[in-house]
Amino acid sequence: VLRGDIDWIEVGDDSNVQDGCVFHTSHGAPVILGKGVTIGHRAIVHGATVKDQALIGMGAILLDRATVEERALVGAGAVVKEGGTIPSGMLAVGIPAKAIRPLTPQETKVVVDRAGEYVEAASKYAAAIRAANK
Repeated sequence: VLRGDIDWIEVGDDSNVQDGCVFHTSHGAPVILGKGVTIGHRAIVHGATVKDQALIGMGAILLDRATVEERALVGAGAVVKEGGTIPSGMLAVGIPAKAIRPLTPQETKVVVDRAGEYVEAASKYAAAIRAANK
Protein backbone atom coordinates (compact mmCIF):
# COMPACT_ATOMS: atom_id res chain seq x y z
CA VAL A 1 0.00 0.00 0.00
CA LEU A 2 1.46 3.36 -1.03
CA ARG A 3 -0.02 6.43 0.69
CA GLY A 4 1.73 9.44 -0.79
CA ASP A 5 -1.22 11.78 -0.41
CA ILE A 6 0.42 13.99 2.25
CA ASP A 7 4.06 13.97 1.12
CA TRP A 8 6.15 12.11 -1.47
CA ILE A 9 7.54 8.59 -1.73
CA GLU A 10 10.93 7.86 -3.31
CA VAL A 11 12.29 4.36 -3.92
CA GLY A 12 15.95 4.13 -4.96
CA ASP A 13 17.36 1.97 -7.73
CA ASP A 14 17.62 -1.77 -7.11
CA SER A 15 15.46 -1.63 -3.98
CA ASN A 16 13.06 -4.43 -3.13
CA VAL A 17 9.72 -3.99 -1.37
CA GLN A 18 8.09 -7.27 -0.44
CA ASP A 19 4.44 -8.30 -0.14
CA GLY A 20 2.07 -6.55 2.23
CA CYS A 21 4.19 -3.48 3.00
CA VAL A 22 2.67 -0.10 3.82
CA PHE A 23 4.35 3.20 2.96
CA HIS A 24 2.52 6.19 4.45
CA THR A 25 3.75 9.76 4.47
CA SER A 26 3.15 12.47 7.06
CA HIS A 27 3.33 16.27 6.91
CA GLY A 28 6.97 17.08 6.27
CA ALA A 29 7.89 13.41 6.50
CA PRO A 30 8.18 11.67 3.12
CA VAL A 31 9.10 8.02 2.71
CA ILE A 32 12.58 7.76 1.23
CA LEU A 33 14.40 4.54 0.37
CA GLY A 34 17.98 4.69 -0.85
CA LYS A 35 19.59 2.36 -3.37
CA GLY A 36 19.68 -1.39 -2.83
CA VAL A 37 17.29 -1.35 0.14
CA THR A 38 15.26 -4.41 1.17
CA ILE A 39 11.92 -3.95 2.95
CA GLY A 40 10.64 -7.28 4.31
CA HIS A 41 7.07 -8.58 4.11
CA ARG A 42 4.41 -6.59 5.98
CA ALA A 43 6.78 -3.87 7.16
CA ILE A 44 5.39 -0.37 7.72
CA VAL A 45 7.46 2.65 6.73
CA HIS A 46 5.63 5.73 8.05
CA GLY A 47 7.29 8.99 7.06
CA ALA A 48 10.77 7.50 7.49
CA THR A 49 14.08 7.30 5.62
CA VAL A 50 16.01 4.10 4.89
CA LYS A 51 19.46 4.75 3.46
CA ASP A 52 21.44 2.73 0.91
CA GLN A 53 21.78 -1.03 1.29
CA ALA A 54 19.85 -1.28 4.56
CA LEU A 55 17.48 -4.15 5.35
CA ILE A 56 14.19 -3.83 7.22
CA GLY A 57 12.96 -7.15 8.58
CA MET A 58 9.48 -8.61 8.17
CA GLY A 59 6.80 -6.83 10.17
CA ALA A 60 9.12 -4.07 11.37
CA ILE A 61 7.68 -0.57 11.83
CA LEU A 62 9.50 2.70 11.18
CA LEU A 63 7.69 5.71 12.62
CA ASP A 64 7.74 9.35 11.45
CA ARG A 65 11.16 10.89 10.85
CA ALA A 66 12.99 7.70 11.80
CA THR A 67 16.22 7.09 9.90
CA VAL A 68 17.93 3.79 9.21
CA GLU A 69 21.50 4.48 8.12
CA GLU A 70 23.49 2.65 5.43
CA ARG A 71 23.96 -1.11 5.71
CA ALA A 72 21.99 -1.35 8.95
CA LEU A 73 19.58 -4.18 9.72
CA VAL A 74 16.30 -3.66 11.60
CA GLY A 75 15.15 -7.04 12.90
CA ALA A 76 11.75 -8.58 12.23
CA GLY A 77 9.00 -7.04 14.36
CA ALA A 78 11.15 -4.19 15.67
CA VAL A 79 9.71 -0.69 16.05
CA VAL A 80 11.97 2.29 15.33
CA LYS A 81 10.52 5.16 17.35
CA GLU A 82 9.56 8.54 15.96
CA GLY A 83 12.71 10.50 15.16
CA GLY A 84 14.92 7.54 16.04
CA THR A 85 18.13 6.69 14.20
CA ILE A 86 19.69 3.30 13.65
CA PRO A 87 23.40 3.85 12.97
CA SER A 88 25.20 2.52 9.92
CA GLY A 89 26.27 -1.11 10.08
CA MET A 90 24.30 -1.93 13.24
CA LEU A 91 21.74 -4.60 14.14
CA ALA A 92 18.65 -3.11 15.81
CA VAL A 93 15.94 -5.16 17.52
CA GLY A 94 13.10 -4.74 19.98
CA ILE A 95 10.28 -2.38 20.87
CA PRO A 96 11.48 0.28 20.77
CA ALA A 97 14.30 -0.80 18.48
CA LYS A 98 17.79 -0.43 19.91
CA ALA A 99 21.09 -0.90 18.12
CA ILE A 100 22.58 -3.84 20.00
CA ARG A 101 25.79 -4.57 18.09
CA PRO A 102 27.66 -4.09 14.84
CA LEU A 103 26.83 -6.51 12.05
CA THR A 104 29.41 -9.19 11.40
CA PRO A 105 31.07 -9.17 7.96
CA GLN A 106 28.91 -12.16 6.98
CA GLU A 107 25.70 -10.39 8.11
CA THR A 108 26.71 -7.23 6.24
CA LYS A 109 27.18 -9.29 3.08
CA VAL A 110 23.65 -10.71 3.46
CA VAL A 111 22.19 -7.22 3.95
CA VAL A 112 24.03 -5.82 0.93
CA ASP A 113 23.40 -8.81 -1.35
CA ARG A 114 19.70 -9.33 -0.55
CA ALA A 115 18.28 -6.60 -2.81
CA GLY A 116 20.56 -7.69 -5.65
CA GLU A 117 19.17 -11.20 -5.47
CA TYR A 118 15.68 -9.83 -6.09
CA VAL A 119 16.89 -7.59 -8.93
CA GLU A 120 18.51 -10.62 -10.57
CA ALA A 121 15.31 -12.67 -10.18
CA ALA A 122 13.24 -9.85 -11.72
CA SER A 123 15.60 -9.69 -14.71
CA LYS A 124 15.26 -13.45 -15.26
CA TYR A 125 11.45 -13.26 -15.07
CA ALA A 126 11.35 -10.31 -17.48
CA ALA A 127 13.58 -12.17 -19.97
CA ALA A 128 11.35 -15.25 -19.75
CA ILE A 129 8.25 -13.14 -20.40
CA ARG A 130 9.87 -11.42 -23.38
CA ALA A 131 10.90 -14.80 -24.80
CA ALA A 132 7.40 -16.21 -24.34
CA ASN A 133 5.86 -13.23 -26.15
CA LYS A 134 8.00 -13.57 -29.30
